Amino acid sequence: MREPSGRGRYLDYYGDPRPIPDLVGRTPPEALAVANAVGVEVVVGGPDGDPRPLRRDHGRIQRQHPAAGQPIGQTSWVVVWPAE
Repeated sequence: MREPSGRGRYLDYYGDPRPIPDLVGRTPPEALAVANAVGVEVVVGGPDGDPRPLRRDHGRIQRQHPAAGQPIGQTSWVVVWPAE
């Protein structure tokens, strides 16, 4: 089926092709600003597996999942682990 614009209609199973930003080493305000610029949420991985909000008083980001550079795709959020 063709749309009036001439483009074909298809299902996009891969989602957003933009890369996930590198948040490791950033402060929480920096990480939030970078993530907001590409439109992805950032949450903190809790000890029980429940995501929690990233607060400005958390330490620098030590690691993240998914890794930087991968496409955002269908990712709801990037989970980070800040220094205590």
